[in-house]
Amino acid sequence: MNLLNKNILRQSDFVQDIYVTQTKVFSSIEYPYLLELITKNNIKSILDVGTGEGNFISGLAINLPDIEIVAVDGDKKLIHVAKEKNQQKNITFINQVFDKNFKNDSYDMILARFAVEHMTNIEQFISEAVKRLNRSGILVITEYYCEFVEEDNEIWKLFRNKEIELYYELGSKPRSPIIIPKEMKKNGLNDVDSVFIHLTPSTIGHDNFYKIIISYAIGYANMAPEIFTEEIKNKIIDYCIEDHPSSILSSLWSSDSQKYFYDPVLIDINAESAVKIVRDPSYMLWMNSIP
Repeated sequence: MNLLNKNILRQSDFVQDIYVTQTKVFSSIEYPYLLELITKNNIKSILDVGTGEGNFISGLAINLPDIEIVAVDGDKKLIHVAKEKNQQKNITFINQVFDKNFKNDSYDMILARFAVEHMTNIEQFISEAVKRLNRSGILVITEYYCEFVEEDNEIWKLFRNKEIELYYELGSKPRSPIIIPKEMKKNGLNDVDSVFIHLTPSTIGHDNFYKIIISYAIGYANMAPEIFTEEIKNKIIDYCIEDHPSSILSSLWSSDSQKYFYDPVLIDINAESAVKIVRDPSYMLWMNSIP
Protein backbone atom coordinates (compact mmCIF):
# COMPACT_ATOMS: atom_id res chain seq x y z
CA MET A 1 0.00 0.00 0.00
CA ASN A 2 1.39 3.40 -0.98
CA LEU A 3 1.09 5.60 2.10
CA LEU A 4 1.48 8.91 0.28
CA ASN A 5 -1.60 10.79 -0.90
CA LYS A 6 -0.73 11.19 -4.59
CA ASN A 7 -2.69 14.46 -4.82
CA ILE A 8 0.01 16.20 -2.81
CA LEU A 9 2.63 15.31 -5.43
CA ARG A 10 0.85 17.59 -7.89
CA GLN A 11 1.41 20.61 -5.66
CA SER A 12 5.23 20.82 -5.68
CA ASP A 13 5.27 23.95 -7.84
CA PHE A 14 3.07 25.76 -5.31
CA VAL A 15 4.39 24.67 -1.91
CA GLN A 16 8.08 25.59 -1.99
CA ASP A 17 7.54 29.16 -0.80
CA ILE A 18 5.26 27.85 1.96
CA TYR A 19 7.94 25.39 3.12
CA VAL A 20 10.63 28.08 3.19
CA THR A 21 8.37 30.42 5.17
CA GLN A 22 7.40 27.64 7.59
CA THR A 23 11.06 27.01 8.34
CA LYS A 24 11.76 30.70 8.94
CA VAL A 25 8.75 31.09 11.20
CA PHE A 26 8.66 27.80 13.12
CA SER A 27 12.35 26.94 13.48
CA SER A 28 12.71 29.05 16.63
CA ILE A 29 10.12 26.74 18.23
CA GLU A 30 11.02 23.39 16.70
CA TYR A 31 14.82 23.47 16.66
CA PRO A 32 15.27 23.86 20.44
CA TYR A 33 12.74 21.08 21.06
CA LEU A 34 14.51 18.71 18.68
CA LEU A 35 18.05 19.62 19.71
CA GLU A 36 17.21 18.93 23.34
CA LEU A 37 15.79 15.50 22.42
CA ILE A 38 18.79 14.70 20.24
CA THR A 39 21.37 15.71 22.85
CA LYS A 40 19.56 14.11 25.78
CA ASN A 41 19.15 10.77 23.99
CA ASN A 42 22.56 10.66 22.27
CA ILE A 43 21.04 10.46 18.79
CA LYS A 44 23.51 9.49 16.05
CA SER A 45 21.27 8.86 13.04
CA ILE A 46 18.07 10.54 11.77
CA LEU A 47 15.54 9.73 9.05
CA ASP A 48 13.47 12.73 7.92
CA VAL A 49 10.24 11.59 6.20
CA GLY A 50 8.57 14.09 3.88
CA THR A 51 11.54 16.44 3.82
CA GLY A 52 10.15 18.60 1.00
CA GLU A 53 12.78 20.95 -0.38
CA GLY A 54 15.04 20.16 2.60
CA ASN A 55 15.08 23.63 4.11
CA PHE A 56 14.12 22.61 7.65
CA ILE A 57 16.32 19.54 7.99
CA SER A 58 19.31 21.41 6.54
CA GLY A 59 18.93 24.14 9.13
CA LEU A 60 18.82 21.50 11.85
CA ALA A 61 21.83 19.65 10.39
CA ILE A 62 24.05 22.73 10.71
CA ASN A 63 23.89 22.19 14.47
CA LEU A 64 24.52 18.42 14.15
CA PRO A 65 27.67 17.95 12.03
CA ASP A 66 28.46 14.51 13.53
CA ILE A 67 25.00 13.01 12.96
CA GLU A 68 24.15 11.11 9.79
CA ILE A 69 20.81 12.21 8.28
CA VAL A 70 18.77 10.58 5.52
CA ALA A 71 16.01 12.84 4.14
CA VAL A 72 13.34 11.35 1.87
CA ASP A 73 10.39 12.67 -0.10
CA GLY A 74 8.11 11.15 -2.71
CA ASP A 75 8.23 14.30 -4.85
CA LYS A 76 11.07 14.17 -7.39
CA LYS A 77 10.98 17.92 -8.03
CA LEU A 78 11.32 18.81 -4.36
CA ILE A 79 14.22 16.40 -3.83
CA HIS A 80 15.97 17.92 -6.85
CA VAL A 81 15.59 21.35 -5.26
CA ALA A 82 16.83 19.98 -1.93
CA LYS A 83 20.00 18.62 -3.50
CA GLU A 84 20.62 21.86 -5.37
CA LYS A 85 20.03 24.18 -2.41
CA ASN A 86 21.47 22.25 0.52
CA GLN A 87 25.08 21.12 0.61
CA GLN A 88 25.55 19.80 4.16
CA LYS A 89 27.81 16.77 3.97
CA ASN A 90 25.93 14.84 6.65
CA ILE A 91 22.60 14.77 4.75
CA THR A 92 21.65 12.31 2.00
CA PHE A 93 18.54 13.34 0.04
CA ILE A 94 16.58 10.49 -1.57
CA ASN A 95 13.49 10.54 -3.80
CA GLN A 96 11.51 7.72 -2.22
CA VAL A 97 8.10 7.18 -0.63
CA PHE A 98 8.17 5.89 2.94
CA ASP A 99 6.04 2.72 3.11
CA LYS A 100 6.39 -1.01 3.79
CA ASN A 101 8.83 -1.30 0.86
CA PHE A 102 11.21 1.26 2.33
CA LYS A 103 14.65 -0.19 3.07
CA ASN A 104 15.00 -1.81 6.49
CA ASP A 105 17.79 0.37 7.82
CA SER A 106 17.34 1.49 11.42
CA TYR A 107 17.66 4.96 12.95
CA ASP A 108 17.94 6.57 16.35
CA MET A 109 15.31 9.14 15.40
CA ILE A 110 12.62 9.37 12.72
CA LEU A 111 11.07 12.78 12.00
CA ALA A 112 7.79 13.40 10.19
CA ARG A 113 7.11 17.11 10.02
CA PHE A 114 3.79 18.17 8.40
CA ALA A 115 3.89 14.87 6.52
CA VAL A 116 1.48 12.56 8.33
CA GLU A 117 -1.49 14.74 7.38
CA HIS A 118 -0.81 13.65 3.80
CA MET A 119 -0.60 9.92 4.58
CA THR A 120 -3.38 7.62 3.39
CA ASN A 121 -2.99 5.39 6.47
CA ILE A 122 -1.58 6.96 9.63
CA GLU A 123 -1.60 3.70 11.59
CA GLN A 124 0.46 1.92 8.96
CA PHE A 125 2.93 4.80 8.78
CA ILE A 126 3.52 4.64 12.53
CA SER A 127 3.84 0.86 12.38
CA GLU A 128 6.44 1.04 9.60
CA ALA A 129 8.33 3.83 11.36
CA VAL A 130 8.56 1.88 14.61
CA LYS A 131 10.03 -1.12 12.74
CA ARG A 132 12.90 1.12 11.62
CA LEU A 133 13.76 2.61 14.99
CA ASN A 134 16.77 1.41 16.92
CA ARG A 135 16.27 0.22 20.47
CA SER A 136 15.29 3.29 22.53
CA GLY A 137 14.83 5.24 19.30
CA ILE A 138 12.53 8.25 19.05
CA LEU A 139 9.69 8.99 16.63
CA VAL A 140 8.81 12.69 16.35
CA ILE A 141 5.67 13.80 14.52
CA THR A 142 4.84 17.50 14.13
CA GLU A 143 1.47 18.57 12.73
CA TYR A 144 -1.02 21.39 12.66
CA TYR A 145 -4.29 21.07 14.46
CA CYS A 146 -6.80 22.77 12.15
CA GLU A 147 -10.40 23.27 13.19
CA PHE A 148 -13.38 25.06 11.73
CA VAL A 149 -13.73 28.56 13.13
CA GLU A 150 -16.88 30.00 14.66
CA GLU A 151 -16.21 33.59 15.70
CA ASP A 152 -16.91 37.23 14.92
CA ASN A 153 -13.79 37.80 12.82
CA GLU A 154 -15.25 37.09 9.38
CA ILE A 155 -11.96 37.25 7.46
CA TRP A 156 -10.16 34.84 9.76
CA LYS A 157 -13.19 32.56 9.79
CA LEU A 158 -13.24 32.62 5.97
CA PHE A 159 -9.53 31.74 5.77
CA ARG A 160 -9.61 28.85 8.22
CA ASN A 161 -12.81 27.28 6.88
CA LYS A 162 -11.58 27.52 3.28
CA GLU A 163 -8.25 26.05 4.37
CA ILE A 164 -9.98 23.00 5.82
CA GLU A 165 -12.14 22.69 2.70
CA LEU A 166 -8.90 22.58 0.69
CA TYR A 167 -7.44 19.88 2.97
CA TYR A 168 -10.44 17.65 2.39
CA GLU A 169 -10.43 18.35 -1.36
CA LEU A 170 -6.81 17.13 -1.53
CA GLY A 171 -7.60 14.09 0.61
CA SER A 172 -5.44 15.29 3.49
CA LYS A 173 -6.25 15.20 7.20
CA PRO A 174 -6.49 18.62 8.90
CA ARG A 175 -7.27 17.08 12.30
CA SER A 176 -4.60 14.37 12.25
CA PRO A 177 -3.17 15.35 15.69
CA ILE A 178 -6.30 13.90 17.28
CA ILE A 179 -5.67 10.58 15.56
CA ILE A 180 -1.91 10.30 16.04
CA PRO A 181 -1.70 9.55 19.80
CA LYS A 182 -4.41 6.87 19.47
CA GLU A 183 -2.53 5.21 16.63
CA MET A 184 0.68 5.36 18.63
CA LYS A 185 -0.96 3.47 21.44
CA LYS A 186 -2.33 0.86 19.02
CA ASN A 187 1.27 0.18 18.02
CA GLY A 188 2.34 -0.38 21.62
CA LEU A 189 3.78 3.09 22.16
CA ASN A 190 2.60 4.24 25.55
CA ASP A 191 5.29 6.73 26.53
CA VAL A 192 4.07 9.64 24.39
CA ASP A 193 5.02 13.24 25.09
CA SER A 194 2.66 15.65 23.32
CA VAL A 195 3.06 19.41 23.28
CA PHE A 196 0.59 21.95 21.94
CA ILE A 197 2.14 25.26 20.93
CA HIS A 198 -0.34 28.04 20.30
CA LEU A 199 0.90 30.01 17.32
CA THR A 200 -0.36 33.58 17.47
CA PRO A 201 1.00 37.06 16.68
CA SER A 202 2.29 37.27 20.25
CA THR A 203 3.99 33.86 20.41
CA ILE A 204 5.85 33.98 17.10
CA GLY A 205 5.68 37.71 16.36
CA HIS A 206 3.27 39.79 14.30
CA ASP A 207 5.38 39.80 11.14
CA ASN A 208 6.06 36.07 11.32
CA PHE A 209 2.44 35.14 11.95
CA TYR A 210 1.07 37.18 9.07
CA LYS A 211 3.82 36.32 6.61
CA ILE A 212 2.91 32.64 7.03
CA ILE A 213 -0.79 33.43 6.49
CA ILE A 214 0.03 35.39 3.33
CA SER A 215 2.21 32.56 2.01
CA TYR A 216 -0.61 30.09 2.67
CA ALA A 217 -3.20 32.29 0.94
CA ILE A 218 -1.02 32.63 -2.16
CA GLY A 219 -0.12 28.93 -2.21
CA TYR A 220 -3.67 27.75 -1.62
CA ALA A 221 -4.98 30.01 -4.39
CA ASN A 222 -2.49 28.40 -6.78
CA MET A 223 -3.37 24.87 -5.63
CA ALA A 224 -7.15 25.21 -5.74
CA PRO A 225 -8.39 28.46 -7.33
CA GLU A 226 -11.94 27.13 -7.26
CA ILE A 227 -11.77 27.11 -3.43
CA PHE A 228 -9.32 29.93 -2.73
CA THR A 229 -10.55 32.31 -5.38
CA GLU A 230 -8.65 35.46 -6.30
CA GLU A 231 -11.22 37.47 -4.36
CA ILE A 232 -10.76 35.39 -1.21
CA LYS A 233 -6.96 35.48 -1.52
CA ASN A 234 -6.97 39.26 -1.84
CA LYS A 235 -9.33 39.69 1.10
CA ILE A 236 -6.98 37.68 3.31
CA ILE A 237 -3.85 39.50 2.16
CA ASP A 238 -5.52 42.89 2.58
CA TYR A 239 -6.56 41.90 6.09
CA CYS A 240 -2.98 40.90 6.95
CA ILE A 241 -1.44 44.17 5.76
CA GLU A 242 -4.17 46.45 7.10
CA ASP A 243 -2.76 49.63 8.73
CA HIS A 244 0.87 48.52 8.15
CA PRO A 245 1.89 49.85 4.71
CA SER A 246 5.44 50.77 5.80
CA SER A 247 6.12 47.21 6.98
CA ILE A 248 4.92 45.78 3.69
CA LEU A 249 7.02 48.17 1.64
CA SER A 250 10.15 47.37 3.61
CA SER A 251 9.79 43.59 3.91
CA LEU A 252 7.12 42.53 1.36
CA TRP A 253 5.44 40.78 4.27
CA SER A 254 3.03 41.83 6.94
CA SER A 255 2.31 42.94 10.47
CA ASP A 256 -0.78 42.58 12.57
CA SER A 257 -2.81 45.33 14.20
CA GLN A 258 -2.93 45.42 17.99
CA LYS A 259 -6.53 44.25 18.13
CA TYR A 260 -5.39 40.60 17.83
CA PHE A 261 -2.47 40.65 20.24
CA TYR A 262 -2.77 37.66 22.59
CA ASP A 263 -0.70 36.36 25.47
CA PRO A 264 1.64 33.43 24.78
CA VAL A 265 0.17 30.00 25.43
CA LEU A 266 2.17 26.79 25.84
CA ILE A 267 0.10 23.78 26.83
CA ASP A 268 1.77 20.53 27.88
CA ILE A 269 -0.55 17.55 27.54
CA ASN A 270 -0.31 13.78 27.48
CA ALA A 271 -1.77 11.46 24.88
CA GLU A 272 -5.02 10.99 26.81
CA SER A 273 -5.77 14.68 27.34
CA ALA A 274 -8.75 16.25 25.64
CA VAL A 275 -8.00 18.62 22.79
CA LYS A 276 -8.02 22.23 23.95
CA ILE A 277 -9.66 24.63 21.52
CA VAL A 278 -8.22 28.15 21.74
CA ARG A 279 -9.25 31.46 20.29
CA ASP A 280 -8.23 32.41 16.74
CA PRO A 281 -6.42 33.83 14.86
CA SER A 282 -3.99 31.05 15.67
CA TYR A 283 -2.62 27.69 14.71
CA MET A 284 -2.03 24.78 17.02
CA LEU A 285 1.32 23.12 16.42
CA TRP A 286 1.28 19.65 17.98
CA MET A 287 4.64 17.92 18.49
CA ASN A 288 4.55 14.25 19.49
CA SER A 289 7.70 12.41 20.48
CA ILE A 290 7.96 8.76 21.38
CA PRO A 291 11.03 7.74 23.39
